[in-house]
Amino acid sequence: MQNDRTGTGAPGHQLPDRLHVVGPGWHPLLLRLHEQLVAREPDYRIADLKEKLGGVRIHLVAAVHPEVRGLLAAAEAQSTATCEFCGTPGRCRRRGDAAHGWIKAV
Repeated sequence: MQNDRTGTGAPGHQLPDRLHVVGPGWHPLLLRLHEQLVAREPDYRIADLKEKLGGVRIHLVAAVHPEVRGLLAAAEAQSTATCEFCGTPGRCRRRGDAAHGWIKAV
């Protein structure tokens, strides 16, 4: 299988390799972030990528430049206003808009 990553980090440790853990609506957002990260830190490595409380959470292996932290924070904030399933503008909601339960960006 061909690897289309543009970074040089180890296989399985950059955003394109981890897209399967979040919904397809966030894939374009994360691929744009990947391009920005590679431009600044070509060998960046993902420690954790997950959905939590209606937004994406991204943790890198090593401490990074403040500019990179800003890119991560911006992507995480944008994810809470983007439907995780289809990518259209959305908002964080609870299941059935109930007072309790899971939170998703839809």
